[in-house]
Amino acid sequence: MGQKKRSDRLKILVVIPSLVMGGAERLTVYMLQRLSRYKFDLALCLFEDKGSLLNELPHNIKIYNLEKKNRWSFFRLIFALNKVIKNYNPDVIYTRMWYATSVATASKLLYFNKIPLIANEEHNHKRDILPDDPFGNLKRLFMNFAHRKADLVIVPSEGVKGDISQSYNLNPRKIKVIYNSVDLELIEKSKEMEIKHPWFKENIPIIITLGRLIPRKGFLDLIKAFHLVCSELPSGLVFIGEGKERPRLEKLTEELSLHGKVLFLSHQENPFKFMARSTIFVLSSYWEGFGNVIIESMACGVPVIATRCPYGPDEIITDGVNGLLVPVGDIDAMARAILRLLKDEPLRLNLAKAGKRRAKDFRVEKMVAEYEGVFEEYAHK
Repeated sequence: MGQKKRSDRLKILVVIPSLVMGGAERLTVYMLQRLSRYKFDLALCLFEDKGSLLNELPHNIKIYNLEKKNRWSFFRLIFALNKVIKNYNPDVIYTRMWYATSVATASKLLYFNKIPLIANEEHNHKRDILPDDPFGNLKRLFMNFAHRKADLVIVPSEGVKGDISQSYNLNPRKIKVIYNSVDLELIEKSKEMEIKHPWFKENIPIIITLGRLIPRKGFLDLIKAFHLVCSELPSGLVFIGEGKERPRLEKLTEELSLHGKVLFLSHQENPFKFMARSTIFVLSSYWEGFGNVIIESMACGVPVIATRCPYGPDEIITDGVNGLLVPVGDIDAMARAILRLLKDEPLRLNLAKAGKRRAKDFRVEKMVAEYEGVFEEYAHK
């Protein structure tokens, strides 16, 4: 009694370019796994049917593949998405990542559909546009257009809300903050799995970081800070991730005579087992949207040092209470913070315990409940 019939459920169409492993993709899968099947009928629309996270999707979700061919497929994707919308007839369209939002917005306007469009943006993507990008102005135009036409924009931090509101000239009331989340149960299971690499079996401090190897992550600064640390205390530095910056990072490692002290691991299906066996996690970014790796590290019981970058770290970390914050780009301050934790075990343990408590504030169930409320509200508008 009281359960909704299948025909009564709200139909939510989730649109995302692919499910190649990344923070936005992981959070999308978390949401699809946990949204109430009594309230919602779910469909997923991918521009490309690829990514390891496809294997984690629930079996009862309908998947549409728009078969993107190349970077010039924008207009074909608009047409293909409109066919999906006509076929599925959703109550709400939810997009993740700016390219998906641009395609969905164009489809909405060209085909005059009045279905509520909710766009999720991890950060202000205008920051991603390089000065020499020949398509930079066109990308900015699409971003402005898409965000103004969305019915609601969801962002992961108060900092991003303010940034996007100003950058896109959006009314703050049209922007909602829903913090990113972690699957605490998954992390608890995953972090106990075996690691075969010898570094994690030796009695040396390990500093670890994780993310795409790109300039904005500040990994060159981290290597330079680690070089200062090594002059006082023997330790190891581990990178988990892939990206175009790797040759520069490896070159700097050689120039600073850090060969054998820095380990580059590629993408790992289970990074948590490496985090949990590390001494310190460092986020060295110049900017973020939130900094999910901070709460993942906290959940693993590892003390965190992060730059006070825009945006996210100072909304998660209370400096000196559940982690340490250092100025962006300050290599000396980063080195001092690392040495402070390596030398002060009681502080390290206290920050780790407080961090683990803080991670519980970002449990995935809380995030999903907020999305359910948003979908129900906009479906009935």
